[in-house]
Amino acid sequence: MIDLLIVEDEALLADLLAEAAKLNGFNVQTARDGESALGILEALPQPPYFVLADVKMQPMDGLDFLRRLRAHPDWGKIYVISTSGTPDDEEAALAAGANYYLSKPFPIEEFITEMRKQNTEK
Repeated sequence: MIDLLIVEDEALLADLLAEAAKLNGFNVQTARDGESALGILEALPQPPYFVLADVKMQPMDGLDFLRRLRAHPDWGKIYVISTSGTPDDEEAALAAGANYYLSKPFPIEEFITEMRKQNTEK
């Protein structure tokens, strides 16, 4: 089972987040865009408990990806990350179905701590 799917077009950040999550006991898979992530999700026998998705991606942006995810209620907690961090962007992400909104840069330790907390509540 994959505990965390990271959808991030910046390879360095995706790899850093994946490594931090793996070191903390999470099973991780990454995708570079929303379309690839949907393909991964549809092939899984069980959805991941966490999805971390960037807002600014091509060809499918993070908000479209979120809307597609929320069409399947079984998919877990969704964290959205964005470089803009404006209240409008946060509101749009939450309205599209995000559970949490994080502005880049964010402390990876806080993200891992939050995932651990949420993981014990599942």
